[in-house]
Amino acid sequence: MQPRYLDITTVTPTVELFTEIKDLVASTTDTLSIRFVSVRAVPHASVFLCAPLQEFKRIDLYLNLRRPARRLAGEGDSRHIVDEPDAAGQRLITQLIDGLELSDQETQTRYRIWRVDDWDLAGSAHDALRTRLWPVLDDQLEEASSGNAKSDQTVANPESSKATAKPQRWERETNLRLLGGLINLRLESKKR
Repeated sequence: MQPRYLDITTVTPTVELFTEIKDLVASTTDTLSIRFVSVRAVPHASVFLCAPLQEFKRIDLYLNLRRPARRLAGEGDSRHIVDEPDAAGQRLITQLIDGLELSDQETQTRYRIWRVDDWDLAGSAHDALRTRLWPVLDDQLEEASSGNAKSDQTVANPESSKATAKPQRWERETNLRLLGGLINLRLESKKR
């Protein structure tokens, strides 16, 4: 018996890999969940939008991107540590969103995409913050226009996601690390 829901984790996603998965389970599997862990090079977004994946009714994509590199900035006593932007990870996200926006409606409703942050911290993978990237929710658009989107992250549960345009509920979570991580403060808000 083949599964209705298949969850895979890959560090090197390829069209050949997705073709093999499609050949083995696409006829019986409705949802394919792909967790991409960026350990090495980040692939082009077309790999995640390839034809073999279109055989599945739903694709949940979790992007576990690398933490940004850190460097010292400033001079003398005003030196501080800043995060270098993750250009490859950001480029992947931009390509995925642009590719989906140019796709037909059937392809757009097939995909659910999340970015997962803090997944690589020891002992905290289960508490990793998931930010929903696709489909863009109406609440996210309103917050982005009001400027609040930077402080809050939309957290979505893949099991509770529906194909409707407006979700029945949302959750927000903000994690603050104080004193170099000695104190972790977690703020949650829920709307039902």
